[in-house]
Amino acid sequence: MNEREIKRKVFNIVRDLENPMLEARVIIKSVLGESDVEYILNDERKVEKEDEERILQAALLRAGGMPMSYITKEKEFYGIDFFVDESVLIPRPETELLVDEAISLIDKYNYSSVLDLCTGSGAIGIAIGKNRKVSLTLSDISESALEIARKNYGKIIGEGGAFVLSDLFGKINGRFDMIVTNPPYIAKKWYEGLSREVKCEPRTALISPGDDGLDIISRIIEEAPMHLGKGGAILIESDYRQTGEIRRMLDDAGFSEVWVVKDLAGKNRHTCATY
Repeated sequence: MNEREIKRKVFNIVRDLENPMLEARVIIKSVLGESDVEYILNDERKVEKEDEERILQAALLRAGGMPMSYITKEKEFYGIDFFVDESVLIPRPETELLVDEAISLIDKYNYSSVLDLCTGSGAIGIAIGKNRKVSLTLSDISESALEIARKNYGKIIGEGGAFVLSDLFGKINGRFDMIVTNPPYIAKKWYEGLSREVKCEPRTALISPGDDGLDIISRIIEEAPMHLGKGGAILIESDYRQTGEIRRMLDDAGFSEVWVVKDLAGKNRHTCATY
């Protein structure tokens, strides 16, 4: 089978998706390691049987709702290519605004140490560390997620970094200038309303116990003062429906200045505070 024929097959498999031509292009390029030019010019090139099977399997997975990033094992975030698989959340564009805010605070207050709590793929902490010279600690409750964060750190930054397997602050020692976190915050009652692609992502990284999805964030805010230096900051991603309550919890916990950063849709998304 040549590439023209495999393109036709893949297109037919993913034809019910929103942009089947683009879907087919991404799948085939990823498996064959082709550039855009090669994809266009290689119609007559023979596709090896092994590659053909990988392409068709990937197309079937995509047609079944698996996110493309899990198929290609890659997601671009903050201009950086991260490795991802089904054990971590896929980094999203709105979280880039959390990185923007973190970098702004590092510049303003000359922060030098950052804890990325519930790090997953490591995207937030690594994006910060790639753009500013800080001491990074990446922590997660999932051993497989932490291994991916370690892999991404090595590929993107190189040596250094601390990696802690921990249930929130359970095994975290010391204090930091900044804590950034994108923790599980989806309430169980919201889960059924999520897209089938999001439901492919790890439930433990999405759903927080409790009716409002704030149980984990509440624990983070309660314990954060014991791990922040004087004048340090905390930045928390959440659903827009939760930011008002998060502000109240931060006020009650003794944080001084509290503010909210809106996402790309203009909705409240990141709640930030200094201590």
